[in-house]
Amino acid sequence: MLHFFRKIRHDLITSNKSFKYFKYAIGEVVLVVLGILIAIQINYWNEQRKNDLKKEVYIQRLNHDLARDTINLNNYIASCEKGIRAWRKTERQIDKPNATIDSIIEIVTSMEWYPTYPMEELHNSTFN
Repeated sequence: MLHFFRKIRHDLITSNKSFKYFKYAIGEVVLVVLGILIAIQINYWNEQRKNDLKKEVYIQRLNHDLARDTINLNNYIASCEKGIRAWRKTERQIDKPNATIDSIIEIVTSMEWYPTYPMEELHNSTFN
């Protein structure tokens, strides 16, 4: 193919047809520019496709992490509500008129203490 174009260019130069050679040279430049633009567009489409796939994976992982965190937080909320009910029951027992110091100490020492939710248990590796 290159030999063919080289022969055309050589024939145009040797036959002293500079205008035809000039048109041929401009045509060649236009073809090269079009080829470069097409290659750039194909590369852009490919990068866009890769980014879309990566975005889809991140969205799926975020949804999965959020679903797990929702389950864990709902379980934690349920245990906190259980703890609140236990505290209220304890409060009612302590407020009774016949409650003694010994019975209050016994009630408080037998109570379950509910810690705060540890933030490191959240699934945020995808987000980070």
